Amino acid sequence: MTLSTQEDAFPMFINPTPLGKDFIRYDFFTPHFCEYIIQAAEAQEWGTNKKDRYRTQDVYLEKAIPGLYESINFQLEHRIWPSVIKHWDIDGVESETIFVLKYSMDTQTSLGLHHDESFISGNVKLNDEYLGGVLEFPRQNFTNEDLQVGQLLVWPSKITHPHLSTELVSGTKYSLTIWSKEWEIIQKCGAEY
Repeated sequence: MTLSTQEDAFPMFINPTPLGKDFIRYDFFTPHFCEYIIQAAEAQEWGTNKKDRYRTQDVYLEKAIPGLYESINFQLEHRIWPSVIKHWDIDGVESETIFVLKYSMDTQTSLGLHHDESFISGNVKLNDEYLGGVLEFPRQNFTNEDLQVGQLLVWPSKITHPHLSTELVSGTKYSLTIWSKEWEIIQKCGAEY
């Protein structure tokens, strides 16, 4: 599968839409680009961090597919993060890591309740050929069930938005996770005051 233009990967309009309690939805990837990401991830070796209490089957794009990481991160820096900064009136945010998650009947079928080690987190539904595997936020009584393939959901992560992935019933679920951090320069300047 090849992509000939940016329009093949990223919609012209991102349509930021506030949802629930402190969520924003964006039209971020085209379905065609989601398929491309899945194929690119499947060509890599799936790993898991054995030291992490919340182990997942994943491919970290900045290490495994740096060109794909750069392309996605460029869109985050120029289209998504400025909108997030304005929406939550925060000083600044930058991407820390971007990884593809895989849930399947023969690997991982769920993920327990947890907080991300991220300032602002994001999740893109890369496919919908599965049952179960819903991203659920019990505290906010919110799920990603109604999101379409390619839509990005972002939320403030560390304290207020614990979440889980419900049990996968059938199929294979792919999603893309984005973790961010506050701008390094802001943290350094803030430490001096």
